[in-house]
Amino acid sequence: MLNNSNHKQFRLDVLQLHAYHSSQPFCAIYPDGKIMTCNQAFAQLTGYSYAKLRDITLPLHLTPPEETSRVMQAITELSRTGQRQRYEQECLHKDGSRIPVEILLDRVCDKQGNIMYYYAT
Repeated sequence: MLNNSNHKQFRLDVLQLHAYHSSQPFCAIYPDGKIMTCNQAFAQLTGYSYAKLRDITLPLHLTPPEETSRVMQAITELSRTGQRQRYEQECLHKDGSRIPVEILLDRVCDKQGNIMYYYAT
């Protein structure tokens, strides 16, 4: 029988496993733009390895310069309202091509309301 603490960890492990193996691209991003984690579908979308993605800063490396303001606007609105943000943009592939994507951006906060990280699917 799982106690409450073990059950919570089990649920987190199941969610992490599901996100990692999902065909839907997923990434979690620290507030400074560094990628915390991502799944294989996100790596395939971008053309980068998981290890290389951990060294990349968003939106600097994967967002075309002309779309950076749209991304920053979504982050600002999410921070202000707490409402998930859905928007379209292009993602820069490692080979230089552009891939149209739809982003659903959300955040995870600590108990004081400070943003710990963002996540996008």
